[in-house]
Amino acid sequence: MKKIKHWPKVITNQAVPASRDADPKQDLAKQSHYQSFFYSPAFSIVETDLTGRIIDCNPALASMLLASQEDFKASKIASLIPKKWHEKEESTRAEVIENGVTDEYEIELRKSDGTVFPVAIKKWLQTDPQRNAQGIWMSVRDITDQKKNDDAVYQRAILLLENQIRYQSLLANVPIGILTFDKTGPSIVEAQGI
Repeated sequence: MKKIKHWPKVITNQAVPASRDADPKQDLAKQSHYQSFFYSPAFSIVETDLTGRIIDCNPALASMLLASQEDFKASKIASLIPKKWHEKEESTRAEVIENGVTDEYEIELRKSDGTVFPVAIKKWLQTDPQRNAQGIWMSVRDITDQKKNDDAVYQRAILLLENQIRYQSLLANVPIGILTFDKTGPSIVEAQGI
């Protein structure tokens, strides 16, 4: 097993299971903190081994994927990801094993009903107290609404550009003149080069 140099970037599992030498009250507090994070509806979390087999996921992720937590255990994370994203998933798994953490990146997941939707994922390496790699934790965020908003902004920008081009070409073909007044009355003098 590879030892990780960048230990502040990784999650150590020493806070999760009770250790033999530690104070039981301290372990209980650590487990309580872990459980409040893991079972929070605000975070969708998956724990995998180093090969991508799902060990556990929280209820928020199961709800996002329209399934139960038990449906995912022992399956591979790749089974939730459309084939076009498998290469990206493999490269980020190698990156987290090498560096201990990944930047947030976007891929798509497949719900149990077959619907594909965009997500943002960030990964952290899970290590034992000796900093040996043991697994990977992933935070999964549904970005469907963000993508819809991005598309709406893009469509609005395209419409504005099209209108600008249309009005510029319209104005380019319209003669521009200056209205002048003298003793004989008003007259329009065509202005060239304005």
